[in-house]
Order: sequence, then C-alpha cells, then structure tokens
Amino acid sequence: MERLHYRYEMEDLRSIPLFANCSETELMELLGHPHKRHIYRLGDVIMARNDRCQSLLLLISGKVSLHVAGGNGKCLVVKRITSPQILNLSCLLNSNQKVTVDCVADDECCVLSISRQGFMGLLMLNSNVSICVARMVADQNRFLVGKIKTLATENLEERVVEYLKSDGAIRNIRAVADMLGVARPSLSRTVNAMIRNGLLKRVDGKAV
Repeated sequence: MERLHYRYEMEDLRSIPLFANCSETELMELLGHPHKRHIYRLGDVIMARNDRCQSLLLLISGKVSLHVAGGNGKCLVVKRITSPQILNLSCLLNSNQKVTVDCVADDECCVLSISRQGFMGLLMLNSNVSICVARMVADQNRFLVGKIKTLATENLEERVVEYLKSDGAIRNIRAVADMLGVARPSLSRTVNAMIRNGLLKRVDGKAV
C-alpha cells in the first residue's frame, strides 16, 4: 500500500539519473522523510540568493535559469537547466548551506523537495550515489571556473571563443548574450563579424 501511495514520487526519483539505480527499498526510505511537490509559474523564484538550503530540490519538469547580479547591476544568467535535474546539490552540501544564485522558472515547473536529512542518509547507505554526487559537484565546479574565465575576458570575441569551448555552438543569440552579460545586438554583430572573417561558420542555423 505504501509503495502505491508513493508511486508518482518513485517515478519522479527514477527520472533523475542520480537515483536511477537505487533500489526500491532505498527510495522508499528516502520518501519516508518529509517531501513535497511544488508547482511554479513562469517568472517565479524557486530559490533566492542567501536562502538556507534545507531540502534537496529536484526539477521534475520544466526549465529554469540561474541568475547572479553583475558588477554593473545587470542580471547575468549563469546557467539554464532543463528537467530532469537536481537544482541545489552544491549549496545543500556546502558548510553554510546558503543558496548562491537566484533560480527562476523559465516556464511552468514541477519541483520535488526532499529533506536534507533523508538525502544525507541515502549518501551514507549507498556508496555509488556518494561517488556520483562527488563527480557532479566536481563537474559543477569545473563549469563555474570556465564561466568565471569567460566573464573575466574583456574582449567579446574571446568570450565567444571561451563559450564555444564549453558549449560547442551558439543556438540562441539572446540566451547566450544573457549568459555573457552583454547586449544582444553587440553579440550579434560580433558573431556575424567572426563568421565573415572565417573564425566561425553557420551550420543548421547555429554558429560553431
């Protein structure tokens, strides 16, 4: 009966790669801790900077973007995330458990929150999950180092090159402009000039 009661939550957890290989017993133990499903609309703030992380947040459906305030007061998009993904792994595990960015819904999102205590219990029971978490945190740190390197570059052409090293292609000028902290027309002019000069080429509508 309990398994049927948690049927939808079990499906939600299985959709997240981190939990895909967990046993049913482990997932039932995790769901035995406080958890809740939340619905957010376009523009809703899911997490705000300096909030305290008390739950693991799983993006079950929808898309979000992570924002920080730039030095000029402009909001920079650090990353865009598409479901299914974990939203707050690093801040949940850091020493002060504080959120470091604003997480905003880009469309209607479903988020499953699970208590930190339950998640930490799973880490202690399942070494494979612990190893995966360590790898995910390392990958996030590598991404942030690359992002800082890109933003620290003054020349916009060099920023574009650094972005392409990590993402491979520019698919949406507006989205990339937000991530690089520049105006869309400026990025569009730079990309077009790089294409004319043979530094980039356009393939299937993407600059690569």
